[in-house]
Amino acid sequence: MSQNQDEQMEINWGSIFKDLRKSAAILILAAIIGLLGAFSATTFLYRPHYSSSVTFVAEMKNSTSVYAGLSNATRLAAIFQDVMNSDILAQKAAEYMGEEEFPGTIETKIIDSTNLFVVTVSAEDPKVSFDGIQAIVEVYPQVSDNLFENAVMRVISVPKAPDEPANPQNLLRNMALGMIGMLVVCGGVIVLLSVFRDTIKSERNIRRKLDTGLFGSVIHEKKKVKNRKTSLLLNQTTISMPFRQSFQRIRLKLEYVARKKGYKVFMVTSAGENEGKSTVAANIALSLAQKGKSVLLMDADLRKPAVVKVFDKQKEFNGKEFGEYLLGKLPLEEVLTYDSHLKMYLLMGTMAYQESPEMLSSKAMMDVLSMARKELDYVIIDTAPMLLTADAETLAAYVDASLLVIREDVIRTKDLNDLINVLHRSNSELLGCIYNDASKVSADRASIREYRGYSENRTAEA
Repeated sequence: MSQNQDEQMEINWGSIFKDLRKSAAILILAAIIGLLGAFSATTFLYRPHYSSSVTFVAEMKNSTSVYAGLSNATRLAAIFQDVMNSDILAQKAAEYMGEEEFPGTIETKIIDSTNLFVVTVSAEDPKVSFDGIQAIVEVYPQVSDNLFENAVMRVISVPKAPDEPANPQNLLRNMALGMIGMLVVCGGVIVLLSVFRDTIKSERNIRRKLDTGLFGSVIHEKKKVKNRKTSLLLNQTTISMPFRQSFQRIRLKLEYVARKKGYKVFMVTSAGENEGKSTVAANIALSLAQKGKSVLLMDADLRKPAVVKVFDKQKEFNGKEFGEYLLGKLPLEEVLTYDSHLKMYLLMGTMAYQESPEMLSSKAMMDVLSMARKELDYVIIDTAPMLLTADAETLAAYVDASLLVIREDVIRTKDLNDLINVLHRSNSELLGCIYNDASKVSADRASIREYRGYSENRTAEA
């Protein structure tokens, strides 16, 4: 097995469970189909069969006991079995019943290690079954006596009319089996698609499959607020410690890079929508601001601004559109806001602009970036998804470094590598990927050792 195949078959149970949860409606539909299918098959397709049986013994005519000459009689039983299955016997029985053909099926079975065999007649009508076995009992001497001089078949049991089907059906059991069967099949298909889907499902995948490194991971955080549309932010009291530490580690790395290389302006982007880039950018800015750094958070996703929604500040920024400044319609001081609660500067907006590439490469953008480099410690820029627009590629020429946010199990590996190569060719440095919404995050001890020399005030919260 090749390395690539081995990577594709890596099982991430968290990803599988997510797919199963997402497919809950499909699984429920499959269960209903299984129930209805089993009900229909049991109710409408089921045909009851009734059986009547008689037991024969094959013996030599000179025998004084049923088991005398057992060896020879056992061989005879096998021969008599063939006779009972013959068309001759069936035709004789049909004539006895006044039918052109025998109205049932004849089955014989030898009792192991004996000279006994059982003849069973099955039919959909219990009366037909009983009449059929009686007809065989009446006519079998006509066949056997003509074929065997020294042997005889003798009836040792009295046939009874059947009062219950020989193939009873359990409706509840069949419905349960139908439901379980459809769930297993449908669930199996979902699991296989999840396993073989070539996406990023673990930190290990990033290191092995992508043409860039892992900059940081953000562990999956379950929202604990009633409003599910509310973004997960570090300034919320309900945020868990693992989630908070995820951004603490990202901040430590970012500060190390900034100090080592003199970087100030960082772009945060993603391949597609709903990968959490805006929330990641907001939390990176918050983490830096909480450490006392002067920070500007800029929403450069001009086609679909999202940062204003992340902070729930739509009303505050209505009329303070960052895009209007870039178009030269408003001065910077009217759109640049310092939020004392967040402890950072904000450039955001609510309006969508189709001419975003020209706006991002405008003199106004260069001016605000130049000002921010001189006056502030950090600029964190949220951009549009790269698979949908060229906005991030345009902006990459003017920033110091970029970060690519990857939500677990969303975008194909090939598409990610194509975008990574685009960022590598830009004037800025691609620092690596931020693995977002990860079901499992490793300790990343190597990274901790690499950056442990950075002085941090451990009494303050990240």
